[in-house]
Amino acid sequence: MTEFNIDDIYFFEYIKKRYVKICSKSGDYHFNEKIANIDIDMASYNFFMPHQSFVVNLKYVKDIKNYELLMTNGIRIPLSQKRAVLFRNALNNYLEKMLIL
Repeated sequence: MTEFNIDDIYFFEYIKKRYVKICSKSGDYHFNEKIANIDIDMASYNFFMPHQSFVVNLKYVKDIKNYELLMTNGIRIPLSQKRAVLFRNALNNYLEKMLIL
């Protein structure tokens, strides 16, 4: 079993409703799990679900353009219209927390 430092994970991606890909600083890894469970488990670590197939680390969101996130590693991730307001609020709250620290 591979262990990860949470700060090394860019995002989780649900692939073809079969498995989850972890995109991390050390590479990509796959495992079987439901993305909804990951969303719940990772919420307290500043991760958020911008789209039904992704859970992203807010630390690595570089920009939001329309309905797309640009991650610091250059990957673009869709932002669903239904989750856009919630996502922007979560990102703003995270950034405010980081400024206070």
